[in-house]
Amino acid sequence: LFTRLGALMPGSFEVAEIHGPIRGPLDIRGLTYKRPGAMEVHIAHLFVDWRLRELLARRLDIQKLYAEGVRIVQAPKTQENTPLPDVNLRFNILLRDARVRDLDVASQDGKSVLKIDSIDLVTSELKNIFHLDRLSVRSPVINADVSGRLQPQGDYPLDLTAKWSVRPAGMTEVAGGGALSRNLKKMQG
Repeated sequence: LFTRLGALMPGSFEVAEIHGPIRGPLDIRGLTYKRPGAMEVHIAHLFVDWRLRELLARRLDIQKLYAEGVRIVQAPKTQENTPLPDVNLRFNILLRDARVRDLDVASQDGKSVLKIDSIDLVTSELKNIFHLDRLSVRSPVINADVSGRLQPQGDYPLDLTAKWSVRPAGMTEVAGGGALSRNLKKMQG
């Protein structure tokens, strides 16, 4: 399975333990994904329950994806802006229930950039348009709830609705919300 994933995603995978049949559910401990020059992702525990038979109908149907103890180490940013690539998935993707607990994003020197207590996500993809049914993020500094859609091709048009609050250290909480209908390509520049 991880050999096949390596063919789809540039980089390498390592797993300390894996339990369960390929058809799922899979209980994975000590998963590491490395993409040299870009990032490293370490996941202490990952649980995946998916419908293997749906692949025959060109659907990646994930019932549950639960991750705990996630650490992402980012490579230093380069100065040059690269164009957004067209993503043309050959499968419809359904992610019915995703939960991430205890996420830490760190810089290459090990300093924590962002800590997130929880992320809850429900999404689907149909005809190369991602539908974000619910994205809920909770952390000591920021809370956010987002829904909408994104097409990862061309100018990357997106249409999102969000509510958020920020609690900077030593300051009063600031909250807001609204809608965003733009193209990511225009926002990138």
